[in-house]
Amino acid sequence: MKRVLAMVAKVLAAIPVFVLAWSVDLGRFILKCMPGYRPTDPSELVEQYAEAVEQAQVTPAADQRLEHVRQIAGQLAAGQMPSEDLSDGLSPQAVQWLGVMSPEMLAMVAKAKPEELRQHMKGHRTIRGLLAYDRESVEAYAAAVAQEPEPEIERRRRRPRPERLAAGFARV
Repeated sequence: MKRVLAMVAKVLAAIPVFVLAWSVDLGRFILKCMPGYRPTDPSELVEQYAEAVEQAQVTPAADQRLEHVRQIAGQLAAGQMPSEDLSDGLSPQAVQWLGVMSPEMLAMVAKAKPEELRQHMKGHRTIRGLLAYDRESVEAYAAAVAQEPEPEIERRRRRPRPERLAAGFARV
């Protein structure tokens, strides 16, 4: 049994060498069959690749617009006014969508991965807690926010009642 296992081990060890030798022989045979073929110089391939990289546009325009949306959302969430060069090329719908959202939603947009944000804006897979990117949802949300009453605590904080203040001082 040990002899059989030793022979199997030798055969398995010889397989990579056999495949390499067979590949070299096959390559030589193919070159003989194609007499006019001349392999390209690797340095030429590197030069061609470098030229192609220089000429290629690194980020597509859609990705740039998506990145601009994320940057604008981050600036709005931080309470800053976004720069005008970022808003160039954005659709009016995107501007309205960003203008209506709360700071929490804007932070979600700024932190979202590009693919998640793209899917959300297309309406395929929405991001939980983020306003949908369609005209009806934006208009409905804007109307609801406009009609929403001021929270009681905010109203009390801004306008203290003079009669309560006077009553409180009278007891002392």
